[in-house]
Amino acid sequence: MKLVQTSIFFISSCLLGLLFLIVLGAWSYHQVELKRIELNSFATLNNKIDALSVGSDNLLIFRPDERLWQVFLSDARQIQQDLSKLERGKFNAQRAIRHIDQLIKSVEDAYQSLPENTDPIINDYQMNPLSLPLRSRLLINQVADHGIAIESSIDQLMQENQQVIESHINRILFVFMLSTLIFGVLCVLAFNMIYQRIALPTRNLIDTIKKISLNDNTARAEVFGKDEMAELSMAFNALLDQKDRSNQQIILQQSELKKQAELLEIAGRITRFGGWSVDMRTKQVIWSEMVAKIHGKPKGYSPTIEEGLSFYIAEHQPRMQELFTACYQQGIPYDAELQIINSAGTPIWVRTSGEAVRDHEGNIIGVHGAFQDISERMELENRLRQSQRLEAVGQLTGGVAHDFNNLLTVVIGNSQILTESFEDSNRLKPLADMILQAGYRGAELTL
Repeated sequence: MKLVQTSIFFISSCLLGLLFLIVLGAWSYHQVELKRIELNSFATLNNKIDALSVGSDNLLIFRPDERLWQVFLSDARQIQQDLSKLERGKFNAQRAIRHIDQLIKSVEDAYQSLPENTDPIINDYQMNPLSLPLRSRLLINQVADHGIAIESSIDQLMQENQQVIESHINRILFVFMLSTLIFGVLCVLAFNMIYQRIALPTRNLIDTIKKISLNDNTARAEVFGKDEMAELSMAFNALLDQKDRSNQQIILQQSELKKQAELLEIAGRITRFGGWSVDMRTKQVIWSEMVAKIHGKPKGYSPTIEEGLSFYIAEHQPRMQELFTACYQQGIPYDAELQIINSAGTPIWVRTSGEAVRDHEGNIIGVHGAFQDISERMELENRLRQSQRLEAVGQLTGGVAHDFNNLLTVVIGNSQILTESFEDSNRLKPLADMILQAGYRGAELTL
């Protein structure tokens, strides 16, 4: 049975048991009150019987008037009606009713048998009943016997009803105690269910969480049963397994990121390349380690925007200010090669680029970009340009030398012809030799 169904069952049972106990307690109290009232009615009835007996004696002793006789008859009839309404002890009740009828008849007969015009207060009838006539004495004895019989019947009736009432009360108390015991058993079962199905698994989960907080990654929750708490424990264990797998993946990713960061650091160190960002909401500027190093600042240095722009040489500051403003105001990216003066006073050529950073609504909230020291490249480019100029001069010189050699070839060739032609001329031959030697020396210059 699922935990929810079990909980609903036990809670409903306990609530129904509690409601039953409340109703049973109210009913028991009502029944006990009814029995108490019934016992009180018997006590009242017994008092009426005693009063009726006293009334019969008064009628015989004091010979009252007709009014007192009617009161006696009314009380007797009322007692008979009360007895006839009783549900239990009808035999003794009917017996008492018959004795009351006989009592009334005997009192009436005895009352009429007494001598007339006698006053028992001043005569000796009360003190000496033997002075009464025999019939009167017999009737008076009958009255006494009927009174005793009535009291005996009432006593038996009261004992019978009292036993029944006590038995009924005992049954009520037994049912109430049994119901209380059943309710207690249900409460114990409910408590045991709550402990076994809820408290124990919950404590186990808490202990497992404490172990995990102490870096015991092998801790797992124990699974009890197949209810919702068991499903929770299994889901918790599955979550821990997933967490372990995620941690392993994170460790691998961190290792990979660390390698990539090391490679990026190596590349940045070799190429003197770094990154930067500006949060336009807080005006906070962040430089990477290489950017700070290029500016001659320590690692973690964070300048203001104005200080960052002040590193550029005077003729480049307006250009940099224009590019940066257009980027964070209009979102126009830039890429420029400018010159800065670092904190040591060394001029450095840098390549700076930037682009706008936007939030999810498209609003520009900052600028970030790259920063690279290109001084070596600029120097190499200058050397390249110088070598290219020298190469151009060399090519020009080579062309001129080639053309000059062509001219010298003509000069040397003709000089040789003249020398051979003026072999016999002492005046012209030396001149021809001089021209030939000058041609040879000119040819040597172009080698």
